[in-house]
Amino acid sequence: MEPLTRKELNILQLLAEGYSNTALSEKLFVSDSTVRTHLRNINMKLDTKSRMQAVHYGRLMGLIR
Repeated sequence: MEPLTRKELNILQLLAEGYSNTALSEKLFVSDSTVRTHLRNINMKLDTKSRMQAVHYGRLMGLIR
């Protein structure tokens, strides 16, 4: 498994806290497109199909709380 970047880990943690894509982009001062790119990369690296699956896997692997 390719490791997640610091930014991807941050986004994964914020997803676990319930942030939407719009809220993520506002909090991180990036575009919605950038958030979608990070989410796509997270799913690719974790071999998951959805944001909820990524959060679940991230918790199982101890990547996030």
